[in-house]
Amino acid sequence: MRSGDSIAALLEEARGQLSATSETPQLDAEVLLSFVLGCSRLYLVVHHLTKVEGEAIGRFQELVYRRGQSEPVAYLTGSKEFFGLPFRVAPDVLIPRPDTEVLVEEAVRLLVAIDRRARAEKDEHAVTPDALQFLDLGTGSGCIAISVQHEASRRGVSVKGCAVDSCQRALKIAIENAECLGVSLDFRHGSWFEPCEPWEAFDLILSNPPYIDRVDKELSPETSYEPQQALFADECGLSDIRNILQRAASFLKPEGSILIEVGRGQAVSVIERFAPIGFSGRIISDLAGVERVVVFKRLTEEL
Repeated sequence: MRSGDSIAALLEEARGQLSATSETPQLDAEVLLSFVLGCSRLYLVVHHLTKVEGEAIGRFQELVYRRGQSEPVAYLTGSKEFFGLPFRVAPDVLIPRPDTEVLVEEAVRLLVAIDRRARAEKDEHAVTPDALQFLDLGTGSGCIAISVQHEASRRGVSVKGCAVDSCQRALKIAIENAECLGVSLDFRHGSWFEPCEPWEAFDLILSNPPYIDRVDKELSPETSYEPQQALFADECGLSDIRNILQRAASFLKPEGSILIEVGRGQAVSVIERFAPIGFSGRIISDLAGVERVVVFKRLTEEL
């Protein structure tokens, strides 16, 4: 790459460099160059003959090299979209993935249903229902809690979210994301239910915990850049899921639900082995057809 090269020439050369290590070399090149130039990808297309000079060339070269070493694009640009919202990310937090959006969608659906039922019951006495409460365990970037709070509020549901993480650096990023997106949440530092008071009860308990088996050999090289403690768990990837489900029922309201993201092939095993006493489990698949979320609810309740 030479100073004075056109946008088109830079993208073509970068695509060639990335084709050996990336499944999306053209997209990666466009995202990185638009990040360096502070423009949209559409601008790159419309102004493909525009020359790029000086420092921008060097910055782009560095990012292309790092991407060629399998460093995730989201870490290179410092941002990732999730559920239609922009989130700041860094190596202290997992990169939000589209697979997890099904957990958010189901959480919002359940909150809307609970709210409607509460409103119907309260209307008889002209009383406004109390705000619904949810707990997000292992919040990381805050993408789940923030998205649930944002979308439920947009649909007119009064909610109060609590987000917990054992990593102070991750919490700092989550708090920044919430502030940038204008979302108010109760952030707490601790491991799983540790920061919760014994008397607290939530309408929903959500978690995308570590669930990858430590001996998994089929992982993308990109995962080596992510926080390992947020990816891997003992007991074939099920230890943290087990720990959460062993305690979750005691922090759940009678009509509440527990939503847990799981790995490929784990859903049935999680239901059979770890369902809290008196709870039934159902499975929700992501857009790729992978059984991605297990929802636990008391047998006596229906939504």
